[in-house]
Amino acid sequence: MEDVDQTHYWQTTHPHLNGCIDCVELADLPETIREPAKELFVFAFGLLTDFGVRAAQYRVIYDSTPDKVCPFCGIEGFAAPAAPSEDFDHYLPKSRFPFAAVNLWNLVPAGSDCNRKYKRDLNPLYKLQRAMATSH
Repeated sequence: MEDVDQTHYWQTTHPHLNGCIDCVELADLPETIREPAKELFVFAFGLLTDFGVRAAQYRVIYDSTPDKVCPFCGIEGFAAPAAPSEDFDHYLPKSRFPFAAVNLWNLVPAGSDCNRKYKRDLNPLYKLQRAMATSH
């Protein structure tokens, strides 16, 4: 439970995630630019992989995380760098926020089951956005 609490604390106080409640989703963009914007950022994310930036970022996070536990569920372990089941998830899903796909602060090691079966492309900001909208 302590890992879950630490993850929640990091997500709500981290300077690159905190205050991002108004992140623009792909569906919020004018229809005429949605596909070109998505293609541009998917291409840019591919470059992170091609140049090894993504793998290097995963290793830094993996090496600095003592418990190697999925930050989404707090239960499942995440794989060592270069392991076949390595999942490096987008906290803000790239299918909904393609422009955040290249932001290294948005890439988080995750347990494969948690990432592929449960989190998928769910918007983690949704509940927070709803809570803030109803509190005013």
